Amino acid sequence: MANIVEGEGVPDLVLMNDLTEDAMLANLRLRYQKEIIYTYIGEVVVSLNPYKKLDIYSQNHIEKYRGKFMYEEPPHIYALSNNAYRNMLTNQDNQCIIISGESGAGKTEASKVIMQYISVVSKHSGDVERVKQQLLESNPALEAFGNAKTLRNDNSSRFGKYMEIQFSKAGAPIGGKINIYLLEKSRVVSRVDGERSFHIFYQMLKGLPEADLSKLYLSRDPSQFTFLQKSKCHTIDKTDDAADFRQVLSAFKTLNFQDQHLTTIWKILSSILLMGNINFESKEAAKSTEPKRVQVHNQKVLQVITELLECEEESLQRAFTNRQISTGVGRRMSIIHINLDEEQAAFTRDALAKALYSRLFSWLVNKINSTISSTASASESLVLGVLDIYGFEIFDRNGFEQFCINFCN
Repeated sequence: MANIVEGEGVPDLVLMNDLTEDAMLANLRLRYQKEIIYTYIGEVVVSLNPYKKLDIYSQNHIEKYRGKFMYEEPPHIYALSNNAYRNMLTNQDNQCIIISGESGAGKTEASKVIMQYISVVSKHSGDVERVKQQLLESNPALEAFGNAKTLRNDNSSRFGKYMEIQFSKAGAPIGGKINIYLLEKSRVVSRVDGERSFHIFYQMLKGLPEADLSKLYLSRDPSQFTFLQKSKCHTIDKTDDAADFRQVLSAFKTLNFQDQHLTTIWKILSSILLMGNINFESKEAAKSTEPKRVQVHNQKVLQVITELLECEEESLQRAFTNRQISTGVGRRMSIIHINLDEEQAAFTRDALAKALYSRLFSWLVNKINSTISSTASASESLVLGVLDIYGFEIFDRNGFEQFCINFCN
């Protein structure tokens, strides 16, 4: 059992004499003021985000908790990680760590700390080290495409993630698998003032060489793109987007992404940014009895997007400005083309941009999984899962996506 140190509060809330809400919060507040961010509730670890770096994740700290039982040392996420790893090996049974909390509580950082600890204390060999590195490098890649700055958190996960780390029966990492859910697609086209879209857009604009930006018809200034300009926030304090982009490129290299893969990714991201700059205008029909027709106002932007996406200009313009309705079946089936108005065309443009990004993100995860997955069967391996649940949030305006996120929590 962890010792109770005078002046540092009770390390396990189960041991408190007064189990009222006020008493427990007062205990957590006292420990937080002493920069003690971890407290137990039995086998649950309560973590309070210090919003600053603390020297509690060094190699010495890892060694301090390696092989120890949970209550032998002060509360720490390393103790929980070690407990899950030891139980997996001792019982030869799969384990799962669930991380939940409000947005900005530190869930994503906690999941990275768990993976860091497991990678150090698990078995070592040449091939195992490669697997460990690939598992760790999946984090910066996923964060770039799935995280964003919000009003509460500069690196908020905008998707849910369940990561399975696969081990041999002896405890050596042999692979992994990532499952994602509830990507906040709406962030691609809009968000509240003071927030950013997904990190990768800003990292790409700051990190790509000028020659590559020119080939993609981009400029370094995010305000030139309507989708990014809307929320009037393009930078994050103490964050270097160019440096983060180099880290993403390094992660892609470790994960066996080829040059053609990266070229395709940049083309799709560029087409999404340029898609936001497309405007529509109404044109008088040939006959006065017919409704006005909507067409793309800036045809040059449309031509660039079709070049990047390698599709036909006419097909893309028709997708923006027309809707098809099928009636009947078999020989009686007919297709009706309905012209959209300017508002409907803008909605369709945004829907296409969100769908493109969502499919790109899904492809990215599948590509990472193809690299890190193991061929071992379930009977030949063990799994330690880490579930990073989407943060609970309440905004002034809450859409259906937010309802689903909060409901999951």
